[in-house]
Amino acid sequence: MQVKGLDKVTRWLSTDIDTIVGRVMNEVGQEVLSSAKGKVHVDSGDLKDSLNMSVVKDGDKWVIKVGSSLDYSVFEEFGCGQGVFIVSNGEMYTFTSEDQAYASQFKTENNRVIRYAHPYLHPAVFEKRQELVKRLTEEINKGFRV
Repeated sequence: MQVKGLDKVTRWLSTDIDTIVGRVMNEVGQEVLSSAKGKVHVDSGDLKDSLNMSVVKDGDKWVIKVGSSLDYSVFEEFGCGQGVFIVSNGEMYTFTSEDQAYASQFKTENNRVIRYAHPYLHPAVFEKRQELVKRLTEEINKGFRV
């Protein structure tokens, strides 16, 4: 019996897998950031300009972080007052139960709408989730092609 291509697999396995995963995470993270910047509701442009992206590795866990340090960014995403979860940017969007649990703290009991939701981060993330899985799978599979 003869095994062909084992040398290629061995070389690939000896490469730094973190480098490959980190590269793909950064590429997709930049795409999420670009998408979020294209979706964000713009008044002054400060929120759009403040959006940033980083990739963090903690042990064997990788995280793409996209967000803003501006205090009002969360209200723009989820809304505030009676405007929580009422999307006014013309897109259909459904918040997950986790989003709803988090954002419920911004809802008030009175009937006043302080700010309607203009989701930009969550749609950008959901838009690129499958792309991340696809590209990671492709990169891993490249190493096993003989």
